[in-house]
Amino acid sequence: MADGRGEVTMGEDGIVRIVNPPGQRLGVAEINYMMAEQRRLGEGRKVPVLIDGRGVVSMSKEARQIGASPEYAGLTSRMAIVVGGPVSAMIGTFFFRVARPSFPVRLFSDFESALAWLRSPGEGTPGAT
Repeated sequence: MADGRGEVTMGEDGIVRIVNPPGQRLGVAEINYMMAEQRRLGEGRKVPVLIDGRGVVSMSKEARQIGASPEYAGLTSRMAIVVGGPVSAMIGTFFFRVARPSFPVRLFSDFESALAWLRSPGEGTPGAT
């Protein structure tokens, strides 16, 4: 995370985890980096994504558009965003209510609930009926 872009990893459970550093301002470069890493880790497949949004202080319009684009939707089965305060909650809410991604998105205040939702059968889960 030293470069300010955040850390993108995949757990043994197949969930991509994106951790944003404190004070993160998400722009086109940051979103494109996250998308490229998600594509690489998921080998081009749709995967569930857990975002630690607690450090995010802003997200550009262009970044929101990329995050809701068909290209990003082709890599994302569902997304859980963990928020930690009013700023990150507002950014998360704005993302899925205004940008309207085509995959399911939910906000959470804790990681356990977010992971439980991502692992549960339902819309956007591979193999779900």
